[in-house]
Amino acid sequence: ASWRDVGCGAGHALAALSDCRPDVGAAGLDISSPQLRAARLRLASATTVRFVRGSAATRPFRGAAFDAAVALFSIKHWPDRRGGLAECARVLRPGGRVLVAEIDGDATFGEWRRWVATGCMAPVLRQGFSVGAYFAVVRSSVTVPVLDDLLRRSGFARVSVERVPGYPVVAGTGTVTG
Repeated sequence: ASWRDVGCGAGHALAALSDCRPDVGAAGLDISSPQLRAARLRLASATTVRFVRGSAATRPFRGAAFDAAVALFSIKHWPDRRGGLAECARVLRPGGRVLVAEIDGDATFGEWRRWVATGCMAPVLRQGFSVGAYFAVVRSSVTVPVLDDLLRRSGFARVSVERVPGYPVVAGTGTVTG
């Protein structure tokens, strides 16, 4: 089995995968060199994880190379969301699945503020962060209908997109056929 993390950041999801399934090969892709350095340090002992610098739409991998692809809270940063998802479809084997999770672009400020309050940020910083990030993060993100359309137009079948109950998060899946 093999897994592709698009916008892997500092490698948190890849570290969790490596801890649970050290037998699964994985590739982390991110455009940020500092994030990739942090990911490489975090996973220095993982022998089945590799990292590549590039955007979601770049083509550093051969076609049909992966069983699964994830984009966890990164699609809002992609300049070409459809191109990035089409690249995910290209590198997945037939039957391969994609999972995209992102902050819901339709989240209210109150939902966003409650979400921020659940994190590890010092309380004194939360209000300022909540206000500034609401417009920079939430309003630049995807909504259920937008993500559904993106997945379908990028080559995925059996698409399912919904808002995660109780969270200002949209999650979508799709499968590559034939």
